[in-house]
Amino acid sequence: MDLAVTGLFMPGFHGIASIEELCRDFPGLRIVVLTAYPQYYKQARKLGVSGYVLKSENATRIARAILDVAQGGTYYSPECENAIVSEGQIPRPDVLSEREVQVIRAVAEGKKNAEIARALEITTRTVEFHKQKIKEKLGLETSADLIRYVYENRL
Repeated sequence: MDLAVTGLFMPGFHGIASIEELCRDFPGLRIVVLTAYPQYYKQARKLGVSGYVLKSENATRIARAILDVAQGGTYYSPECENAIVSEGQIPRPDVLSEREVQVIRAVAEGKKNAEIARALEITTRTVEFHKQKIKEKLGLETSADLIRYVYENRL
C-alpha cells in the first residue's frame, strides 16, 4: 500500500490543489495531511485523504495516525471538526497575513500583478503565489471572488 504524508504549504506544493493532483495522478494512494491549518480539513476530506493531522497533536498521536492510515484505516484530528467553516459562511479575514491583505486589497483596486509586485517590491511570481494562497485559505476560486470578498469584509 502506497502512503504519502504531506503538508499543505511547502515550496512547490500549493495546498488543496496539490492534494487534488496527487489523488488524480495516483489513484489508491493513501494520503495523510500533516498541517497547522484545520480550516482545510473539509476540502481535503472531500478529496478523499485518509488522514488529516494537526501539527499541534503530540508525537505519539501523529505517529499512531500515520500507522493507522498505512494499515488501511483513517485518522482525522478531533479538533478539525470544531474548526470547519459551515457551508456558505465566509471565512474570517484574520486568517490572512499582513502581506496577503496588501495583495488582496491591490487586486480589489484593479491592479495587475506587475503593478502589485512593483508596489510591494516583490516578484510577480510571489504575487501569484500570494493570490493562490489567499484563494485556498478563503475557499475562493477566481479573482472576482477575491474582489467581492474585500468589499464584503471591508478590507
